[in-house]
Amino acid sequence: MDQKKNILKLPLESGISVSKAELIDRLAEGVEDKDSFKQLCKRIERLLLKHRDEEYKELKATYAKLNPRDSELPVDEFNVEAHEQFLLKFFQLMERGRYKQLTDEEWSVATSSRYLLKLRIRIDRNKLDTRFLSNFTKNQFVIFHRGVSTDQQSGLFVLLKLEALWRSLKNYIVDALCERPVVQATPSRSALEAGETRFQEVERFHAGDIRLSDLFRKARVQEPIYKHVVVLYRYDFYLSCFLFLFLSRPLKRKKRKVFSRRLEHGIRIKHYVDVPLADMELVLPAKKALRPSGADVLTFVLFVIFGSVMFKVLQRKQPSVAAAILAACILYCVALVTTFVLRVRRIKRMLKEKLVRDKRVEKHRDVLISLIKDTIQQEVKLAIVAYFALMKTAHGAASKEDLYFKCRQLMEDKFKDKLILGLDETLVNLDKLGIIWRDEKGAIRHTEANQVTDNHFVPLED
Repeated sequence: MDQKKNILKLPLESGISVSKAELIDRLAEGVEDKDSFKQLCKRIERLLLKHRDEEYKELKATYAKLNPRDSELPVDEFNVEAHEQFLLKFFQLMERGRYKQLTDEEWSVATSSRYLLKLRIRIDRNKLDTRFLSNFTKNQFVIFHRGVSTDQQSGLFVLLKLEALWRSLKNYIVDALCERPVVQATPSRSALEAGETRFQEVERFHAGDIRLSDLFRKARVQEPIYKHVVVLYRYDFYLSCFLFLFLSRPLKRKKRKVFSRRLEHGIRIKHYVDVPLADMELVLPAKKALRPSGADVLTFVLFVIFGSVMFKVLQRKQPSVAAAILAACILYCVALVTTFVLRVRRIKRMLKEKLVRDKRVEKHRDVLISLIKDTIQQEVKLAIVAYFALMKTAHGAASKEDLYFKCRQLMEDKFKDKLILGLDETLVNLDKLGIIWRDEKGAIRHTEANQVTDNHFVPLED
């Protein structure tokens, strides 16, 4: 089957996806004294955990003040200072965890196509608080992403092929009636300035250019996915909670007031995995109830009217033809309804089974704690990779640029990962730990792993 083949240029991954245990074991294979190297890795992790402990305790405490369960703020009060403090610390957490904020350009590329999601997802903007993210272009939610991979599925995709044939027929009719200007896509300025080496090419296969002979043959579809997606937003229940309060009239007045106050100040953090790029709408907050598109409703109504009229006109003269037309219209309408129901079920199944990272982590506070742990592990893994690359340099010394290149080459050779690794903060941490230093020429040197003791480590200070 012929398929449209698109090649998307996506930013290279900046986070290390391999687990810490596997990373240490694989790197230790190239070290003579494996025990000393593994012991050094444990010491690095222990000190980095201690270094970040106070900072992340403060982040969790700030979130607890704004969390519905612990908030003491009245309903009509919005503590700007507390929210700005939380946002500052949360964005630092995302940066250290190697997450990138989804840009408007990436959003338009993501929503310009459909992969598994075939229904339009809308959000109830009245439920989202614009004051929380007033300084951002999308002032109701922020999306972060990390890691790029691909998702493949194969099957007959009969409905997908029929839709592609119907679109091709409509486009052919429109092109025959009027000439369309050919628009050539040009690479964005930011992509050109960043350089080709900072991007990776990922192929996207969607059904299209379908021939009738291919209708019942197996097809393969492929879409790039983001391995991790984090969504941050804040609910504004000042108006919507009145319905609940009305329905909960049996509760005492004091309890209803306390509940409304707690419900108002809710910062939500969602963490998804393996989200298809073309189905990014799945992670949107405050989703409205799914409903058929206007085109589907119009098609349903037109076929009902057409079938009824034709049956009335032909039922006396040509009853068999009238019955056939009516049956065809009924079957088509049933197919529309059935397709809609199946797609709704598929979306709900994707949200429950495929996109939720960990079913045990359901509360937003637990998601924050999980992100903090993941961020610390990223810092530990980067420190280990930088130290190992420095160990393997000639004469045990390297410039910052050489070390950066060696770290990228190391990850690509041993783990097949093409990464963009920012080492500035990693080198600062290793320098503060006392296991690397700069000589008189400015080159970076290290202490051998078997010579490192607890006396070499110095307390990390901001």
